[in-house]
Amino acid sequence: MPSQYILTLMEFFVHNLAYFSHNSEIHNKFKRTMKCLHVPQVNLSVLQKGVYYMCIKVFNRVPTG
Repeated sequence: MPSQYILTLMEFFVHNLAYFSHNSEIHNKFKRTMKCLHVPQVNLSVLQKGVYYMCIKVFNRVPTG
């Protein structure tokens, strides 16, 4: 079941690439997290549990390889 959830989130990510930004687009400093997606600052737990926010969190935790 968790793998199906991850697959669905990654499909959402692929179909909506324009809505996501990498840390390198936000910050000019060279960091090891430059290739990770930028996590927006939100205070509402409804937004934090949403598809957009969870997609970013899961994508950043997937090993690059």
